[in-house]
Amino acid sequence: MAALVATRSDRHLAARIRRVALGDQSIDSLLSYAAPMSPAWDVASPTFAEDPSPILRAVEVAKHDNRGQRPGDTREASAKAVRIRAKLGPEDQEQLDRYLLHARDAQELGESDDHVFFRAQAVVRRALLEVARQWSLEDENDIFFLALGWVLTRAGGSELPDRTELATQVGQARELRSIQTGTRMPLAFRNGRPLTESSRQLGRDAWRGIGCGGRARGAVVKVRDLGTIDIAVDGRVVLARSLSPSQLFRVSGAAALVSVYGGPLGHGAAMARELGIPCVVRCPGAWEALSDGEDVWVDGESGLVARARPTDAPSNR
Repeated sequence: MAALVATRSDRHLAARIRRVALGDQSIDSLLSYAAPMSPAWDVASPTFAEDPSPILRAVEVAKHDNRGQRPGDTREASAKAVRIRAKLGPEDQEQLDRYLLHARDAQELGESDDHVFFRAQAVVRRALLEVARQWSLEDENDIFFLALGWVLTRAGGSELPDRTELATQVGQARELRSIQTGTRMPLAFRNGRPLTESSRQLGRDAWRGIGCGGRARGAVVKVRDLGTIDIAVDGRVVLARSLSPSQLFRVSGAAALVSVYGGPLGHGAAMARELGIPCVVRCPGAWEALSDGEDVWVDGESGLVARARPTDAPSNR
């Protein structure tokens, strides 16, 4: 059902990159749109206005992408909608059309509000960097490891903050950040207790998630932080913890996407449909079991990720 809400959205960064590569949109309009965005939902992450090189590289990669598919090509979703509607009576068909219209509008609003958030995040980042310059911090990024309230009470004052206190605050925050990045968050809770996902494993070599269409085979590349990815993913199965809107252009050439978190209407699934990339989300078992370089099948129709056997035929996707 999720594939039916696929849209020809112009609010996806990866879709805009593909349009520039195809000559349907100017590079200036792309850079203007992407300027306040950053690789992460983190005020400490530089915006693409500060460093547009990832966007420019992505355009070059997209120019050489031989998929031959234009962004927004939703033929598969349209065909699926036709098949589903054919099984319904006239009244149910009308109701389905109304629901799909609302669902597509909601998806578009979701992409719009993300961009608004990035714009607000960029404003806060610029303000904090200005404070870092006023305080003559040796590493301006230290400003992002200080509590906002602590900064606000001292910013604009006639005296610089105590350097010892500042160094202590930064050191404690960096240590906490290190702990947080190594923490594995549960996918869901019930009565205050985290739910396990063991039921999603199908034997030793297969894992169940939520499929978003398409089928592909490729070597696994595990990515913990898409915001800093600097490896080639073309033709490979990208296995990530999560997929955010400003990161997805980095994996547009992948054979398939698999993520621990996310849902059928989330950023990863929506962008995968937009670019025609098979995708399975909310599949934690695969992350724990698979290693870089392993050969896997990704079946976005059934939501299945499985180790490929040597006798398997190559993918004809």
